[in-house]
Order: sequence, then C-alpha cells, then structure tokens
Amino acid sequence: GKRETALAQGVYKAFIEHDKRNAFDPKALVHCNDTSDVKSIQKSKQIKKLKSQYPDIMIAVISDKTGCIINDKLVKRPEWIRSVNNHNGPLLVMHIDICNAGIDVPEFNLPLWTYLPNSETKIVQGNGRGSRLHPKDRSRLEKGEITTADRSTWYKPYNTVGLLVFEDSLEEDEDKFVDFILRSREQGFQVNDTISLHKNSGKKGSPFDPPEDPNARPQDLKSLCQVRLENEELLEATIKAGKLTSADDIFALFD
Repeated sequence: GKRETALAQGVYKAFIEHDKRNAFDPKALVHCNDTSDVKSIQKSKQIKKLKSQYPDIMIAVISDKTGCIINDKLVKRPEWIRSVNNHNGPLLVMHIDICNAGIDVPEFNLPLWTYLPNSETKIVQGNGRGSRLHPKDRSRLEKGEITTADRSTWYKPYNTVGLLVFEDSLEEDEDKFVDFILRSREQGFQVNDTISLHKNSGKKGSPFDPPEDPNARPQDLKSLCQVRLENEELLEATIKAGKLTSADDIFALFD
C-alpha cells in the first residue's frame, strides 16, 4: 500500500541523508508502530537497496512476534544484543517498544519515528535512545581529553531524531504532532530541518517524487502548526532550553 511504501522510502531517505551529513556511521533505531510496519520496511526494496549500497550494514529486527533477527537470520536474544552492540559499521534496527527500555546500545545516533507516539514517556525514552554517550567518549571525558565545548573529535558528537509524518493526516494528528515537538524541545532538541514536504494530491506515484512545479520549495517545518505552537505557553521556555544543546537537532520527513 501507499503508506507502507512511504514508510520504507522515508527510512531509506533519512538513513542516506544522515550519512551524507556526518563523518561517523549511521546507526538508526527505527521506532515502529506495529508488526505490519516492521515487516513492510524489512521486506521492502528500499532495504535491499541499502544492503547493496552498504555492504557492511547490519539490519536487525526485534519484536515479540518476529523474534530477534540479524540480517534475516533468527537468533537468540543475548546473541542479538551482543551482535548489535559489537557491530562496526552502518546499523539499522527496527523494533516495537522493546528497545525503549532494557536494551542499551550507546552507539545509536538516529532514533527514527514511523508514527507519532501518544505518550510523553515514549517520546522521552525513544528520543533518548540515541543520546547515550559512546563508551570511548565517556572514557575520554573522564580523562579530560575532550570537552563538551568542542565535539569535533568525539566518536559520537550528537544525536539526531527523525520523524516520518503523513501530511494528509497532520490535521487529525495535530495535537500529537505539537506535543512531540514541544516534548522534544524540552529534551534540548532543535527543530530546524525539513527533508521533504509534498502535499498529498491524491494522485498515484511516490510521495517523494519532485513537485510538478520545478520552482516549488519545501515548506519550512516551523510554519506547520505555527499558530498552535506560538500559543503554547511552553514554547518560549522550550526554545530557550533548546539553545543549551545546539549541536543536537531533529528533522521530519513528510509525504
């Protein structure tokens, strides 16, 4: 279906874009809403394309219904955790809630949401999966070899959060969207980038196809729900809080 295709395209595009912008390997944790989302992404042509572009990539899946999977092979949970933690190179993990608590992978640097979470706890836990210090950075900080003032030599200098949003359902999901942005700002994330935004015209084709008007430019994320955000009492405080960690950011993908 169109939604399943859009999710897979969104995951692929976010992974590629993250890799282009950073010198370190992308290690994405894809927060999926249900098993159907996991399977549609896992079996998509976009994941096959990632495998061909990144020969050393590890594709991992964990959920109650699928079990623990590493590169299409079913393994036991301890082996899954060990393999994910020890993998050197690009990493893409898909899960349903399981990795939000109890499984710690400090090298995650791209938590990516395929849905709008309905609770503050999920937002905080899901975004926070990528905010853990890399073990090598922790050791070097303790020794005074690096500082938070200069992240240029860190193994993992910052965490980027991605959000896939269906624009044609944004009006219905407006409360969840605004809450997600505000809660993320409270965590110190800056909402500062929109990778792609094309309105759903009802026509067939990829939601990531270029707009018919070659001069059309993607709408700035900050203009979405602008009135709602400007009227939120938390807005001013969360913007100020966000300035404390300006190296972190958050982006959204829209179809």
